[in-house]
Amino acid sequence: GKEMKVALVHEGWKHLSKNRYELYNKQVTCGFEKAKEFADKKEARISKIYNTDEIEIRIANSDGAKWIKKLYTDNIDVHFQLDRFHVKQAIIRNILEPAVQSKVGKAYDNQEIERMFMLIEAYENSICDEKDEKKLQDLQKYLKTNVEGLIPYQKRNLRLPELPEGLEYRGMGACEHNVDLTVARRMKHNGASWSIEGASNLGAILALKASKKLSSTMEMITKSILPESISKEIVT
Repeated sequence: GKEMKVALVHEGWKHLSKNRYELYNKQVTCGFEKAKEFADKKEARISKIYNTDEIEIRIANSDGAKWIKKLYTDNIDVHFQLDRFHVKQAIIRNILEPAVQSKVGKAYDNQEIERMFMLIEAYENSICDEKDEKKLQDLQKYLKTNVEGLIPYQKRNLRLPELPEGLEYRGMGACEHNVDLTVARRMKHNGASWSIEGASNLGAILALKASKKLSSTMEMITKSILPESISKEIVT
C-alpha cells in the first residue's frame, strides 16, 4: 500500500449563517510524491494563486508526521500546530485508566503542558505492566517530539494580520476530517483498489472538485480539443 499525501490551504473562515462557516478559497493538492517533491508541488500550486512574497504568516495543522514537517522546513513564516484530534486520540489509546485520561486531557485543553507531562510521568511510575509502560513512553515521545505544536496558535501571542471583511480566525479543525471529505470517502472504502496512475488521476479530479475548480478546468481542457457542443455536455 502507498499513502496519498493531501495538503489543503485556505485564507480563513467565512461566516455563512448562524453556527455555519466554510473555508474561504480552499485549495487542495494531493499525490504520491516523496515529501520534498510534494512540497514543491504544493508551493507551485500556492504560487499560482498568491504572490508568495506577500504572505505574512502560515499556520500548519497536522498529526505531526515527519514527512509533513518536511513540507515547511524552508518556511520561517510557518507556525506548526499539532492536530487536536490526534492528541486526544493518542491520550485515549495510551492511557487505560479513565480518571487519568480525563486529567491529562483537561490539562491539555487548558494548555497546562508541564502539568500534562507530570501527570503522565506520575501515572507511568505507578504501574508495573511493561506493555502499559511502553504505551505511556510512546505517548510522551509523540507529545515531546511535537511539543512546539501543543499550544493553539491563537494562544501564542502571534501577530496575526487583519483578515478581509467577512473572514474570521477560528480553530484549525481536524485534518482527518478534511482528508476524508477530499479523497478518503471516495477512494478508500467498498474494497476499492487502485493503481498509482489511476489513484493519482482520480486524486487530481477530487482535489479540483474540493477546490471548486473542476468545472472551469474541464471547460478549459475540453474546449481546446473538442467541439463546443461536446465540451459543454461534458462540463455539465
